[in-house]
Amino acid sequence: MVKRNGRIGKKKEFLDRREVVESLLAERENCLVVSGLGSPTYDVHAAGDRDETFYLWGGMGGASMIGLGLAIAQPQKNYNCYNRRW
Repeated sequence: MVKRNGRIGKKKEFLDRREVVESLLAERENCLVVSGLGSPTYDVHAAGDRDETFYLWGGMGGASMIGLGLAIAQPQKNYNCYNRRW
């Protein structure tokens, strides 16, 4: 039990974001990856840099739009798009 703000509750457990991204990208054959500003880009790069990865350094909010555009333009490929939740 953990006491927070005068309340007693169960300790919350969280996933390790970088480990989750690495496991999602472990087998990314025929897959284009688009990552958004900040942490998502660091996590995707830490999972291994590839030519099929498009990092949006400074492209705040653009990853979803670019990922959707790529998916429409090349429907034969698989896509992963990572954005940061604020």
